[in-house]
Parts: sequence; structure tokens; C-alpha cells
Amino acid sequence: MILKVRTSDGKVVARFPRMEDADPETGHTLVDEATISGKSTPGCRVQAGAIVADAALLTEELLAKIDAEREVEAMKLITRGTGKAREYDNKAKEVADYRSLATTLLNTLSLIQKRKRFPFIMAESELRAETMEATVTRWETGMAASLPALAKLAAKTHVAKDAVKAATTVAAKQAAAQINWQA
Repeated sequence: MILKVRTSDGKVVARFPRMEDADPETGHTLVDEATISGKSTPGCRVQAGAIVADAALLTEELLAKIDAEREVEAMKLITRGTGKAREYDNKAKEVADYRSLATTLLNTLSLIQKRKRFPFIMAESELRAETMEATVTRWETGMAASLPALAKLAAKTHVAKDAVKAATTVAAKQAAAQINWQA
């Protein structure tokens, strides 16, 4: 099968005889600018009979890939699942709220008010038979331990995304999107 690559105006700019290079899920083949009849067309994806996509589409796909990988890596630092991420976010908010209250004000709240205002803290402290302070302190220790790693993930994400945006060839964009998350 011959793969014809067309520009948006319909002009054929290249032919590719090997469909085995195509991504099995999308049917697209990544083409470097030098591949397309010498015409400078950085970053395009092609499909049989399709119109050549531009570098903006490739950039968008690579940025989404980076974001998806970052989410996977972030979940490894806590626990898998978006529900856990929401839980940790709620716990962090409760800890901040708890720390913002003076002890005297906290002591004026009834048990029902505490359960309503601090559902996660109260549930865990009651099940562990520990004080609210002990639960909050334990959580703060865990949050402090994971914060540097989360910050490093965020930094790697921003640096890689900036590099993808700045790259001018398919190869350079793809290389910029390859992140060693463990380093």
C-alpha cells in the first residue's frame, strides 16, 4: 500500500510504501521534516489519504503525553487513583484549616461541629483512638516527605513542555518529550 501525504491544499508532497511504520492504534506515521520530499514541514503526522497535520498538532499531542505521564508518576508518590488524589487534597485543606484555628477556638467546637468541619481528621483520629493533633501531625509528616518529589515532577513537566514548544523538528520535539521521571 502506498501512503500519500497531502498538504492542506491537497497537493501530494510524498509517498510512503511502508505502512508497518504506522502506529497500530491510530494508523498515523510520524514523519520528520527531511522525509517529505525535501520540503520543510516540521512535525507532521500522516495517515493514508489524509491531510498532513502540522507541528501544532504534534506539539499538542506531546504536551498531553507529558501531562498524562506526570499524573502516573504523581500517583506513584501517593497512591494510585484520582479518588486518592482528591482525598489527599481534602486532607491538606483540613490540615491547613485545623492549623489556622487557635486551640481555644478548636476546643469550643462540639464533636458534631468537629466531624462536620474536619471529616477526614475526625474519622481517622477516632478509628486510631488518637487525638486530632496526633493525626494532623502524622499527615503533615507524610506531606512534607512527598512535597519535594512532587515539586521535582512539576519542574520536569514544565521544562519538558517548554522544550517541546521550542523544538523545530519532529525528532527534537519527540526527544524533548522523553522524560526520565526517575532521575
